[in-house]
Amino acid sequence: MRSGLADSYEIIIANHSLTTLPIKMARLLHKTIYYVQAYEPEFFKTRGLKNRILQYISELSYGMKLFTVVNAEPYRNYKKLKASRVLYPGVDFTLFYPKVHRIFPENHKIIIGTIGRSELHKGTRYIIDAFKKIGKKYPNAELHIAFGNKEDYKDFTNIYCVQPHGDKALGEFYRSLDFYICAGYVQLGAFHYPVVEAMSCGVSVITTEYFPANESNSWLIKKLQSSGEIIDQFEKALANQILLEIKIQQALTDVKKFDWKRIGEQLNQYIEELKNQLDKN
Repeated sequence: MRSGLADSYEIIIANHSLTTLPIKMARLLHKTIYYVQAYEPEFFKTRGLKNRILQYISELSYGMKLFTVVNAEPYRNYKKLKASRVLYPGVDFTLFYPKVHRIFPENHKIIIGTIGRSELHKGTRYIIDAFKKIGKKYPNAELHIAFGNKEDYKDFTNIYCVQPHGDKALGEFYRSLDFYICAGYVQLGAFHYPVVEAMSCGVSVITTEYFPANESNSWLIKKLQSSGEIIDQFEKALANQILLEIKIQQALTDVKKFDWKRIGEQLNQYIEELKNQLDKN
């Protein structure tokens, strides 16, 4: 970034660890808000020199003494990451709004959904394994995988891939579901966008312990890297329609704190805090 151009900005927002090094080289750390959305060094823990270098650079970002804001409570003190400020991501409720709920009649088609991810820690393979067993017992069940490659599932029964690109289409995808499943198993307690978006759309959520899921608003998977508990929670939800609806309504209440306006106001407060610090120096 050229110094003349950089001087025209009052505040810079960095939202990925690998963007902080060029900011440091441009001597702009003092006016940067570092918005941390995950502990990114862990995502480079694969073989190869390139990934080891990226992991090292990513770790360095947490020692640059930036004005750091994290998107969930666990990251306040997570390994090399330390922060005193939290800003949850916002949700646009004009796009992610609840569907009309219904009790499942006999032989009703049951639509289960997930966001298909290739990374092993996202747990998609456990969802596939669980659905293969669910499908045998509930032939009226379907699994809809957002952003999945249909060629990967051409030999499976009742598994369909959809491409809901853009927030409008993504909201419609969630509202088409009866259940949303998340089976990720790293950095538990972190904010998880699909869980929040599905909750906002009034969908029953079966998930590992990602924020803001809890016993009151979702069906928690506590045995990690296991398809068995996915099946158990699905059957518990299916068998208890009253509790299912109670959890959905609690989830709709719990996600209200992520309203765009409220989150935007808090972001503005952090911007003003940094600007005040700059004015004093």
